[in-house]
Amino acid sequence: MRTATLTILSLFVSALSVPSFAHDPNEHLQEGATAPNCSRMAGTDAGKMDMGDPSLKTMHDKCMKHMSHEAQERDAAKTS
Repeated sequence: MRTATLTILSLFVSALSVPSFAHDPNEHLQEGATAPNCSRMAGTDAGKMDMGDPSLKTMHDKCMKHMSHEAQERDAAKTS
C-alpha cells in the first residue's frame, strides 16, 4: 500500500512539473528569417508534385501555411 501511495504521489508531482519545461515557440525562429518565396508554388498543381522529394515537401508545407495565413489576413481586413 505504501509503495502504491508513493508511486501515485510521484506521478502527480511529475505531472505538475511537466509544464515548467515548456518554452516559447518563437525561440526556434531564426533571426532575420523571411517568409518563403512561394511564387513558383502558387501555379503548381499539388497532384503533380513528387512528394517523395523532402525539399519539395518542406517548401510545399511552408508555402501552404504562409498562403493560408495571408488569406486569413485578407479576410480580416475585408471584414473590418
